[in-house]
Amino acid sequence: MNKKVLGTLLSVAAGSVILVSCKKDEPKKTEDKSPKVTAEVATEEKSIEWAKNAVFYEIFVRAFYDSDGDGIGDFRGVAEKTDYLKELGVDAVWLMPMMETTTYHGYDVVDYYKTNPDYGSMDDFKYMLDTLHQNNIKVVIDYVANHTSNKNEWFVDAINKDNSPYRDYYSIYDEIPELPNMKVLRRDADTGKLFIGYFDVIMPDLNYKNQKVRDEMKKVADYWLDIGIDGFRLDGAMHIDDDDMDVTFSWWKEFTEHVKEKDESAFIVGENWSGSYKVISQFYKTMDSSFDFPMCSMIESLAGGKPNDAITIINNELASYEESASDSDSVVKEWAMSTMINNHDMERIASRLSDDTNAAKVAANLLLTFPGTPFLYYGDELGQTGRGTDIYKRESFDWYKAVEGKGFASKFGVEGTPLRHAIADDGISYEEEKDDENSIYNRYRNLIKMRKNNKEFFTGKYESLGVHGNAFAYTISGDNEEYKIAVVHNVTTEEYVLGINSDCYDLYNETDLSKTDAYTIKPQDMLVIKYTGEMPLLFTEQED
Repeated sequence: MNKKVLGTLLSVAAGSVILVSCKKDEPKKTEDKSPKVTAEVATEEKSIEWAKNAVFYEIFVRAFYDSDGDGIGDFRGVAEKTDYLKELGVDAVWLMPMMETTTYHGYDVVDYYKTNPDYGSMDDFKYMLDTLHQNNIKVVIDYVANHTSNKNEWFVDAINKDNSPYRDYYSIYDEIPELPNMKVLRRDADTGKLFIGYFDVIMPDLNYKNQKVRDEMKKVADYWLDIGIDGFRLDGAMHIDDDDMDVTFSWWKEFTEHVKEKDESAFIVGENWSGSYKVISQFYKTMDSSFDFPMCSMIESLAGGKPNDAITIINNELASYEESASDSDSVVKEWAMSTMINNHDMERIASRLSDDTNAAKVAANLLLTFPGTPFLYYGDELGQTGRGTDIYKRESFDWYKAVEGKGFASKFGVEGTPLRHAIADDGISYEEEKDDENSIYNRYRNLIKMRKNNKEFFTGKYESLGVHGNAFAYTISGDNEEYKIAVVHNVTTEEYVLGINSDCYDLYNETDLSKTDAYTIKPQDMLVIKYTGEMPLLFTEQED
């Protein structure tokens, strides 16, 4: 979801926004209408260890690969590209919303128990899931709990009937309430009634002061876990109740406890969009993981040529997350920091770095040599660009030099949306990059390979070696005390020269390095070594 909400006070017309607070009523009884799933799914793993050592890949199904020729990406298209995912080296995928919806993006759920028909049937979804699982790729789905679609049967009944059993699933008013705190109030065009809807007039917020809502949403989680998915990405997690964060925290605790009772290995990662790691850390009491938006911003700054003591900053974050997760009030048994440089709500990292492919490579170097569980956004590994309105941040995966061909998902947006950033013969496509050893695609492949071959990158102990002119450096140590890893990033457009006073091994290039007084790290490049004994690198304090 895009997190920008207008804060101006507007007249209450159809679809308009007013900022007011809301009062919730007592819950009413409703019957359990969720479908019953009889298949039992065996779970061998009993922890989220798999996620702590995984590289994730975010997929917008509509824009990825089309299996049936209608121009729309689909479940079987994802299954067809399993070999690509394995070639890239990812261990798990996060699927953007794939339930029944009225929008191209899917963040307004009409029915939590049905798939988006544009993507295929439930059988198609299960086929994709089985294919990925058979190839040791886990699947996490977007769990949109903050709100439903205004076409969801709960809301349709609630807004049209004063005595609806779903009336208290939402916060609905006949007139503007006079309450002290502020909420986003909207008007339903058909009935004239007012309701709370943080993100959009078509996305009415659910009322989590109502236990019946909580029970309904736990049934949704159960349904998809029974089908066999491996976890949830929690959309808009921090906005469950903006007036009362106790409601937000208590719901996610209840949700996590419920999910873990069913499957301890299910991975739960929250979208808690804040520039403050101290704000984000509070959610580590309630869920396994949270996306590290401050680190995302820091990586962008570093890749833009501004070195800093990144590891000291990251270690402060990790300490804060650890403290929160181990708090006596926490329901979290294990936790992992989820990292990223992009998602579907952001301009693509290449665009944010002025379409500088080398700077985009630096961002990849940083993401995949920093601690945590990294999430890649489809197409970033090709250096795809995307800016402007949300729809153009989510363009089709560029498989071909000609920007057309079998499976190309040309209908990535609403009907008639043209491609804006994909251009034929621009050097940005899988076809053009796969055999180019210097391409950003192969940079990602090699980084992922290095990371997975050296688990210290995921959960090792990182120690800063400080900033030295154009460069900053750090060491990583793991359970094996015989060796350490050292990383030096040159994030600028100037060369950086350092000394090496003993033999070591270049992990990225897979070559031996001998003692030398002048080893040059190219502009916007890095050095990653494995060494034993004393630190072999001799830093110089060159001018930027």
